[in-house]
Amino acid sequence: MALHVSLSKLLFAGSLLAGCRCSDGPVPASTAGGSAGAVGAPDCQRSEARITLLASGEPASAALHSGARNSDAAPEPEPEIDLPFSVEPGMALELGGAFFATALRHEPHGNVALLARLPHGVGPAAAVLELARLGGDVPPPRLAVAGGDLLVAIEQIMGEPRSPSSGYRVRMARLPAAALAGALPPAESVQWHDGPSASRDESNAFDFAAAAPGSALFTWDDWPPGESHGRVYVQTIAGDGRTGAPSAVSSTLVDAEEPRLVARPGGYWLAWLVDVASAQGRARSYDPGEPESAAAAGGGNVPANASANGARGIEVLALDAAGQPAGNVRRIRTDSARVVGYDLTTNSAGNAWLVWRQDASSAGAAGGRVLMAEVRSDGPREIVPVREEDVGSGEPTWLPPASPGEQPWLTFPDQRDRTLLLHLADPQPAATPLLLGADLQGAAALSAAARRVLFAQPRGRSLELFVAACAP
Repeated sequence: MALHVSLSKLLFAGSLLAGCRCSDGPVPASTAGGSAGAVGAPDCQRSEARITLLASGEPASAALHSGARNSDAAPEPEPEIDLPFSVEPGMALELGGAFFATALRHEPHGNVALLARLPHGVGPAAAVLELARLGGDVPPPRLAVAGGDLLVAIEQIMGEPRSPSSGYRVRMARLPAAALAGALPPAESVQWHDGPSASRDESNAFDFAAAAPGSALFTWDDWPPGESHGRVYVQTIAGDGRTGAPSAVSSTLVDAEEPRLVARPGGYWLAWLVDVASAQGRARSYDPGEPESAAAAGGGNVPANASANGARGIEVLALDAAGQPAGNVRRIRTDSARVVGYDLTTNSAGNAWLVWRQDASSAGAAGGRVLMAEVRSDGPREIVPVREEDVGSGEPTWLPPASPGEQPWLTFPDQRDRTLLLHLADPQPAATPLLLGADLQGAAALSAAARRVLFAQPRGRSLELFVAACAP
């Protein structure tokens, strides 16, 4: 099954949030000198809104409340320390005047899925909900919005974790708008509905979205029994928990993996990666962690226009509100490129925007180029280079738009791991990133709304979430 992200845990009584630090007090202003290398006042400045998700074993006395530091608080943990049993950030989105973010708190005997709420203006107080305890290597929870409700999806391992016959099960919960306006509901009151299941191949990523309040659509990848390549599937879950039948949407002629799904007016956009050589005799898809010699020996002859280390392209498909294909699959041509990460969103017109990094040696290595393309109902537009040098490792990421009318925000790191943040009204060659203050350059942008951006910053084993005001 395919895709990524996480966040969860418990409700705290009164103004004290156990297991988190919260503050309405002032935070020092950002210093000049941003990730774009320019000089002048930063385009993004930290605000006072923040919350810290504490790692396992951190004392609850370290929490902040009422805008002041607790006199018994433990000292702030050192940043940039790679320690075990830390808090892993997931994804975030904006709803009702607050950012909601997910995370996984890794513990010696499993993980705890967390959901945090942090207002970016006048809104409900900061809070943290411990959603569920999860075993095995699973991604953080994912989020979607259906009307005014917040949908949360987690992944659990079915059967014995080390058994070859075990698999993955995705479960979804709906938090109504009324339950999000005040104190978050206790974890035991959250009702989970079973969703898609998949075998335990090398991918356990999934994605989901809601084009209408009544149901949600899930996507994942899996290897069908008896076949030697991956397929991409979709499945609906109704508001009452009823599930539709899984449906394969990628061709039997290509090796497909890593789907992404976003809602659009009247339906969805769905994208996935394909092995360019798979339709021409090579069955096994490229794995970024696989040695180049093993990838080249995957079977069949690699065509001349595909590199030996595995050329990958991106395919896009429009779906209707029921999750059924509403057109033909379109290929974004990257025949000789090594795509090592991509993401999908919609712009204000409802068109699909794709961004990807290619030509790097692996997803964990810096380098390559960041490109994007727009897909409309009449087909893909011209590929536009966003950044052709000084590109860091990892994947370029779209920040989830707070409303259908908002233009997308894009983020990725440069080669010195400084965060680059762009606000795009249309595909722009060599677009100029916003100038970030020094205290933002090492933080990861998670979500944006009304010129407010939610960032995540490791603090030792803990994770700080904070809001910055950004003026593109």
